[in-house]
Amino acid sequence: MAIATLVIEERPLTIYLKAQETVRAITIGEDCEYLTVGFLRN
Repeated sequence: MAIATLVIEERPLTIYLKAQETVRAITIGEDCEYLTVGFLRN
């Protein structure tokens, strides 16, 4: 009997502001646009 397992992959997200790296974060790769906008608005 096999058990299905879901493995979540992490991906790097780098945010650049005026051509300079501002933030590097590890995400699950979903809604990166919202994460970026939220960071920049904060």
